[in-house]
Amino acid sequence: MTDATLPIGWRYRLGGFVVLTVLSFNMLLISAISPVLPTIAAHFGAGDGAALKAQMIITFSGVGIMVGGPIAGWLGDRIGLRRMLLLSLAAYGLLGSAGLYLESATVLLASRFLQGMATAGIGAASVAMLGNSFSGGARSRLLGYQHALLAVAGAITLLVAGEVAKLGGWRAPFALYLTSFLMIGVVLIARFPEGRKAAKQAGTAARPTIDLLPMWRTFLMIVALYVAAYMFFLQLPFVMAGDGITNPAVRSRVLTAITVMMVVGGTLYGHAMIGIGAKWTLVAILGLMGAACLLVGVSHGVVMSAVACGLAGLGGGGLGAYVADMVLWQAPVELRGRATGFLYMSMYVGDFMNPWIVTPMRGAIGNHEAFAVVGILLVAGAVARWIIGSGGRSQTAIALNRLEA
Repeated sequence: MTDATLPIGWRYRLGGFVVLTVLSFNMLLISAISPVLPTIAAHFGAGDGAALKAQMIITFSGVGIMVGGPIAGWLGDRIGLRRMLLLSLAAYGLLGSAGLYLESATVLLASRFLQGMATAGIGAASVAMLGNSFSGGARSRLLGYQHALLAVAGAITLLVAGEVAKLGGWRAPFALYLTSFLMIGVVLIARFPEGRKAAKQAGTAARPTIDLLPMWRTFLMIVALYVAAYMFFLQLPFVMAGDGITNPAVRSRVLTAITVMMVVGGTLYGHAMIGIGAKWTLVAILGLMGAACLLVGVSHGVVMSAVACGLAGLGGGGLGAYVADMVLWQAPVELRGRATGFLYMSMYVGDFMNPWIVTPMRGAIGNHEAFAVVGILLVAGAVARWIIGSGGRSQTAIALNRLEA
């Protein structure tokens, strides 16, 4: 497919609905459990050890995505993206619902790790299927809408999970993962423009992974960008606590500004790509993220923190769509499944590395100063992209410049 819409027919339109919304299960992986982490900790004991076990439920799923990304991408290229999506949704629902009945914390952590691997399959399949079905401005717009819907899903499922837990206890939110079986029914009915091509590619995708080696700069760049992207979720609560903002409810409301503005950023992404081009879109994304970090670096208080979160969400809402767009442009068509698997691995490596890099930095130079350093680096990246011309010869530069077309 090109810039055109889906082929006529309700089943193709249902396929479009799938690729736009199925990524929401990636957000549900965390948002369904976050509201009940303290209750889970209380179930497994008391003290820091129990709290750590509860937090590891989130962490292990992220590690599963890191490990599962390349595996899911390889599997998608071998058996086809649609089959891989169906397999991933089934594993996601079965493993996710394990919290309804498991008593062993160790087994629960193992199930979350495997569910994370299934989540990587859902993400890789949805982005690759969208990339195979659309190109140009249409793909950019739909990638933006996909990530905007991801943010909407996060806000809704956080509220739903809290209400479900209130009615049914800490185990009840794990039942939300069973909704993946409803999506399986939709996928079985739907048709996808890339389906026949993907099946053909699955039979010829024996090309070695070395074909992706020229993209190593791209994946390294994505890791660095996502170290910065997780600054607000992982580090800002500690900065606010250090500034005397001790009420968790207040901190939660401040962070909500990120989700709200991510919807706006994702919605605007495709229009920006068409209107001002890839170069200036990336400059805007990095500039907004850098300005957000710098604002935290030089200011204090709830209001300024909320403004900074809004700027971070506006930039971050476009970031996910941008890096997916770049990977889809750069990867060989027959290896898009594998490339999107490495995309998700790179994102979560950045998430995982953030505390190891930034927390010691905060301890060494101060909370606000650490944000200022990251902000300066992001602004420097925006300036560098502004200066870079079309003569770059690296695969990353080629991908960036091809997005201008």
